[in-house]
Amino acid sequence: MDKRTLETILADQAEELVLKQTLHFCQRKEEDKIDLKSTQAQVVIGVRRSGKSTLCYNALTRKK
Repeated sequence: MDKRTLETILADQAEELVLKQTLHFCQRKEEDKIDLKSTQAQVVIGVRRSGKSTLCYNALTRKK
């Protein structure tokens, strides 16, 4: 992958995160199970399109 492609992908992702800040997502109790202070990897598993990315996004923005 060349540098320009990677820069484009990162810029697109940054833009998407800015847009998501204006949206309201419901909170789920599973967010409390994500420990951002842990030195171990946190793994979120589930079936396709079950909201894993949204769960992680909520946990990251809530615990800042």
